[in-house]
Amino acid sequence: MKVKAGIVKSVLPWMLISSVAIVGCSKEGDGTAVKSSAAPGSTAQSQLAPRELNWYYTGPGPQKDVALIEEKMNAYLKDKINATVKLHALDWGSYDQKISTLLASGESIDLVVSNSWAFQYPNAVAKGQLTDLTPLLDKYAPETKKLLSERNWLEPQAINGKVYNLPTIKEMASQAGIMFNKDLADKFGIDVTKIKTYKDLEQVFKVVKEKDPSITPFAMTNGLDVIHAGLGWDLTIPYSISTGIYLDPSTDKWAPIFSNPIYKDYLTQTRNYYTEGYINKDAATLKDVVPLMKSGKAFSYPSQLKPGNDKEASKSYGVNLVQVPLSKVVSTQGDLTNSMMAIPTTSKDPARALMFYNLMYTDPYLINLMDYGIEGTHWVWLDKEKQIIDFAPATNGGKDSGWNHGTNWLFGNQLLSYIFKGEDPNKWKNFEEFNKSATRGPDFGFTFDSEPVKREVAALKNVDTEFKEPMFAGAIDLDKYLPTYENKAKDAGLLKVIDEMNKQYEAFKAKKK
Repeated sequence: MKVKAGIVKSVLPWMLISSVAIVGCSKEGDGTAVKSSAAPGSTAQSQLAPRELNWYYTGPGPQKDVALIEEKMNAYLKDKINATVKLHALDWGSYDQKISTLLASGESIDLVVSNSWAFQYPNAVAKGQLTDLTPLLDKYAPETKKLLSERNWLEPQAINGKVYNLPTIKEMASQAGIMFNKDLADKFGIDVTKIKTYKDLEQVFKVVKEKDPSITPFAMTNGLDVIHAGLGWDLTIPYSISTGIYLDPSTDKWAPIFSNPIYKDYLTQTRNYYTEGYINKDAATLKDVVPLMKSGKAFSYPSQLKPGNDKEASKSYGVNLVQVPLSKVVSTQGDLTNSMMAIPTTSKDPARALMFYNLMYTDPYLINLMDYGIEGTHWVWLDKEKQIIDFAPATNGGKDSGWNHGTNWLFGNQLLSYIFKGEDPNKWKNFEEFNKSATRGPDFGFTFDSEPVKREVAALKNVDTEFKEPMFAGAIDLDKYLPTYENKAKDAGLLKVIDEMNKQYEAFKAKKK
């Protein structure tokens, strides 16, 4: 999952997405593009005009062998949909800004990552930047529609009944926890299996600091990671609206978070970790923890967990990692929306773009080419019958590979993805069981329409920008700044937003009955 902020995740899986009312109607490309592409399997498909598709996605940045991947992909796609694809990998920190700038300039883009944390989809829909896929799915992506519908993953993330995004088929549940460098744990004589709570980390970090001061005990970026390890799923916080709001489990209503004892305890504990030197000093501003992890100079980082997540991360980082859960398994609206792809309205041919992305849900060759690269160059078979692979010998265990992005979870249908050496052969079966074991959050399927309070939400975002990252990183004095944060949030309209959220939430619950 998403590696930004030192997290193999994606991103904050329990986020409740703040959407706004759709303004106007989304166009379908240039108005004629949909007619230009025949449906998959139709007799007209062989007569399709050539089309170049531009796919923008996020991750650690461009991979060295992207041209090789494009060459293989395009040779394969010619007979499928007569299209070529240009792959544009933007790094975690710059993705939102660059996509917004490109779309504002009218740049032709055919696919983008647009979800709960990257180029947030409700806001993009409100600005008319995403194509309504609802009338296109039956004709151009019937297999994808079937796969997602039978899991009930289309309707809950739709906006005003319209589908703009296609979720990745992967784990749809989450568990908060910590990822540890196992080699360092063994070296320091630390048994990480004894860690059960966020507070248990204190003694462990103390040992690490004493044994090797050059090691960062708790690597963190952008401040928000503490929520994974600490608050976990004890509190449901709608991050894209305001970090000053949470869903009170005792009342099942949205409420101000500032006086919540769980919230204050975790922030206080994090502040202690920071002042003791356990957290990196640039945690509030650091964009990417990957270099720190790859260097072996970080002992642990907070993470969203799933079955075998440590094995996936070990492969990407070249470091032996082990995961320890600190929360129960839950499934919330954020799990559904944390990894999705969309077609911008600047696409010249949304139908062809959808035909291509439909293959990412149905074609094992294509999804594994995107996930792992080229057979013999980037990976080799260990057991073809069981679909188990390993890095190609020349890649030095992946460290010298020209295609090892580690963001497979962003793309299509991961149940078609090969199993990597060291991973559980029953990985995908475990994923399905993991999803079934999750407690579904009461907010699942609830998408807040912030249009009635859009000014207040905008003001709250400005307040959050000032406080949330340094506060969640433990970088500022809570006694001084938490009351200031609360007062500024209330002045910005916090209570008005909460009233509107509860109004819509009650209507949502009534409709579910």
